[in-house]
Amino acid sequence: MKKDYILGFVAVLAVMVSCSKEPSVTPELNITKQINLNISLPTPENDGTSTKAAKKGWVAGDKLNCWFTNNAWNHNTPDLVITFDGEKWTAGSLRDGATLLSSGGKMLLAYEGYNDLSSYSYSYNTSPEYKPGTVGVSYGPYCVPLTFFSNPDYGVSYTYSENTLTATVTTWKYSTKFKVLIKNDDGEMNKLAGNYSLQVHNDTQNSYIQSFGVFSISKRSDTWWELGSTSGNPHGEGTTGGVQEADGIAFYYTGFSCSAADITFTLKEYTGSILTSTLTYTVSGKTISAFQNDRCVGISLNYSSFN
Repeated sequence: MKKDYILGFVAVLAVMVSCSKEPSVTPELNITKQINLNISLPTPENDGTSTKAAKKGWVAGDKLNCWFTNNAWNHNTPDLVITFDGEKWTAGSLRDGATLLSSGGKMLLAYEGYNDLSSYSYSYNTSPEYKPGTVGVSYGPYCVPLTFFSNPDYGVSYTYSENTLTATVTTWKYSTKFKVLIKNDDGEMNKLAGNYSLQVHNDTQNSYIQSFGVFSISKRSDTWWELGSTSGNPHGEGTTGGVQEADGIAFYYTGFSCSAADITFTLKEYTGSILTSTLTYTVSGKTISAFQNDRCVGISLNYSSFN
């Protein structure tokens, strides 16, 4: 009997030891999952843009940066980045610490042509300020790509249920309303876009186009996207840096309007901080209407026209 008792005890002990080696299982809360998207997004050419729109449709690799109003705004990483693969939009990972509301939430969606907003240098007080890069010297001018965003005054309503983010965007508002593309028509515009700046001067009115400074994401008042200007920058008023595009180098501005005007375009090339060349091209009797919020109007110039 005693022997049976000892054997029984050993058997129970063996079971206890065996169980103790099993990993402890605890319920996991807030499991991170790939967010499903049910978002209606107008393509740039279908929202009232002109036939000379700076962007016509989404292409594979396009990204939209998303911020949700219930989260803190003192960080330079968007709460969520969604990417177009050529057929559909897919969501990346939600920023650490960011949350979604099941109902009653608002969001801002922003497109910028570099598709890499989080890598920009920035500083913030209550919101991040993005500095996409400069030409020649560190304090100007800025190289700002095409930018547009959804309802910056009130935000876009969204819901989040069963791991699905649902929202409808009806229109885009453009911060870059005027684009000058200098085409690589003779192979000379094949250097780094960041080596170039372009100044636009209305000779008829003796005035410069307005160029950009930093741009920031904020939740001050009801405006969530703000832009600064670089008037008086060391490269001259009306000057902005170049952005590489498929058929040349583009230069973006906050807008431009003139009627039957003579306009001089001054293209400067730099190696580091050293100015290596200055070329100009003047057009006469030009009328440009590039100031509407719902479009970015573009014009094209051949590099071979500059001298």
